[in-house]
Amino acid sequence: MTPKELTEQVDFPGFNPDARAARAKRIPIWRWILWHVALVLGMLVFYVGLTPVWIGLRGAAWIAEFRSRRRRARNDRSRAASAGE
Repeated sequence: MTPKELTEQVDFPGFNPDARAARAKRIPIWRWILWHVALVLGMLVFYVGLTPVWIGLRGAAWIAEFRSRRRRARNDRSRAASAGE
């Protein structure tokens, strides 16, 4: 069916016949290539670039929590020792 024939079909009220004609056209190969290049670059940035950042932030949070627990335990022991004197 040609785009002209598609626009002549009776459609639902409020339907834009130009939209059906636009969907009937083939997408140029350069747009497919551009889309896939953008997709690959986005995946590289997200998975290769941002994963080490995320792992680094999780590591920093783990170290901060570990140090906080050690500090809290040390303070609790010193309070117990001073109360017993």
